[in-house]
Amino acid sequence: MARDQGAKSKAAGERTIGGRAAESNPWVSQMRKGLLEFLVLAVLRRGEAYGYIILKELRGFEGLSLTESTVYLLLARLTKDGLLRARKARSPEGPPRRYYSLTATGHRRLVDMTAYWKAITKSVDHVLAAGEKR
Repeated sequence: MARDQGAKSKAAGERTIGGRAAESNPWVSQMRKGLLEFLVLAVLRRGEAYGYIILKELRGFEGLSLTESTVYLLLARLTKDGLLRARKARSPEGPPRRYYSLTATGHRRLVDMTAYWKAITKSVDHVLAAGEKR
């Protein structure tokens, strides 16, 4: 039965890991949660953006499958934590938009997270390479 589910997932264009849809693996969800803050800050380093644009940009990458509610809740938390500033502006269509940008604290967090990411990925790559030599 696991093979049938894996085949259905692949046919539907879903990413599978160990024969299960990636979304059904709890560790995949935990990895995404840990990376999302980092990625939102990284998107905003290029300048101000509103929530839908941030979501659209991140949805363009495989494995991130995000929902609007996840991104908007994170944007609210990062603003409350002082990492982002938000401003409302009129929209050419529909209700006003909330634009987000990095604060100085948010920029420092991004620099720290980037340094940590580079160090940790180097370590993980080293461990994986050592495991392949066995």
